Amino acid sequence: MLLNNVKKDFFTLTEYREKVAPTQTDKDGNVIFLYSANADRQHSYISAAEKKDMMYYC
Repeated sequence: MLLNNVKKDFFTLTEYREKVAPTQTDKDGNVIFLYSANADRQHSYISAAEKKDMMYYC
């Protein structure tokens, strides 16, 4: 299974987890995957997350 982020980069689940873990881990140690079903409609949320070095996948 491959995930692609909004920049159209592709990752396996393991690669994606390693990439996002430094900035998307909560206080309990859970890695948070941000997902968008429609990147065009959720552009404002994606922009806000990108400013915090977080990644969305589609």
